[in-house]
Amino acid sequence: MNRKLGVVILLFCFLHSPISQSQEEQTVGAVDEELDYMELVMNIFRHHVKALELLSSTESKYSDNIVNHAQALWQTSGFLDHLYPEADAVSDHTWPWKSEQEFEERVAANREATVELQKAAGEWLEGGERENLVKAIENVKESCRNCHGEARDWP
Repeated sequence: MNRKLGVVILLFCFLHSPISQSQEEQTVGAVDEELDYMELVMNIFRHHVKALELLSSTESKYSDNIVNHAQALWQTSGFLDHLYPEADAVSDHTWPWKSEQEFEERVAANREATVELQKAAGEWLEGGERENLVKAIENVKESCRNCHGEARDWP
């Protein structure tokens, strides 16, 4: 009797095991996950930029966080180096850049803008130099727009 029960359990497990995905389904899933990750990183950027705009507009108890948000933007810009989409994602979407080289140049420009933002945030914290901070935030936003073009409603 125990042997029959074992065979029934084994048969049940076999029949209810997940069917493996086809290569095409795996590729589509991977591209979707990649695009989801890209969107997540872009949203991190967007939120730090919005926080910087808010904190630089008026004095508040959170104003010191301007330096932290500037640092976070610089750190997040490091993720961009690896975000050039795979061939399937490139061919399925309209991107504002024409090649991986152009993408990398735009990423480098963004990285440079975030370095300048960190400097301006530090200066602002030391002496309250708001004008340079606002200009640096705008430069970061412009570097975002240069890569996104008209593809997204960027800040």
